[in-house]
Amino acid sequence: MKKGILLTLFTAITLYSCGDADPEIYNPADGSIAYFTSGTTGAFFIQEVPNPEHLIEVGITTTSTSDRTFNITVDPESTATTNQYTIDQSTFVIPANSNVGYIKILGNYENASTTGSKLILNLETIEDGEVATFDNIYSLDIYQFCPFSVDDFVGSWDADEVGYTVYNSDFVAGPASELNEIIMSNIWDVNPSSQTKVYFNDSNPSNFKLDFPVYTDNPLYVNSTYGQAWIDRGTGNFSACAQTIYMRFQVRVSAGFFAATEINFSRP
Repeated sequence: MKKGILLTLFTAITLYSCGDADPEIYNPADGSIAYFTSGTTGAFFIQEVPNPEHLIEVGITTTSTSDRTFNITVDPESTATTNQYTIDQSTFVIPANSNVGYIKILGNYENASTTGSKLILNLETIEDGEVATFDNIYSLDIYQFCPFSVDDFVGSWDADEVGYTVYNSDFVAGPASELNEIIMSNIWDVNPSSQTKVYFNDSNPSNFKLDFPVYTDNPLYVNSTYGQAWIDRGTGNFSACAQTIYMRFQVRVSAGFFAATEINFSRP
């Protein structure tokens, strides 16, 4: 019999609710400092459409009445090849009276890899300013976009539960086809006949994610000590190209929550 650690309700909420640290704020009084202002990582899923593009934000702490150009270089650690993308050098500018500009990356669908490659950009110089010592390197993962189909995900899967073991789970298409519903058997390896509802959300091509119904619609099994157990607090993502799924959730009972479970699914 599989065993888990039951957290008290207060402890479970505390562990689940810890947020990220407050973001750093940079003072314009320190000078005109340029950096990648919307984070330093991103993903570009290149679709088979005319001129697919991805924008990377570059910002500076002060405004100017004139356009300011900046320069970037491609880091030699990049694995993306030059036939997979084009960098539009005409976009290396922060317009007058603005704090931000955008580097435009154009993608080549035919040459992009379904397993991904990495383009690393170094922000080198900025006109009438200086490049920050922080957030000055941007890493962009480039993929050929693969459309999602429920039919491609039905069937038998290996569920590799972190810290436990690998077991079988069978997927069938659920009745909520408009939500890409898939019903998974044997989640948590406690009942081969259990049915867990998961929605495969492909609305954002750069972020295929898992959605879940309210926990009362996802009963898992009846625990001999705590009674009815449900799947709750579910999150995750999936790749239509690689045929992989990552899922995280907590098993909920009336007394609280079991510790979080993480499962990586792959085809046997």
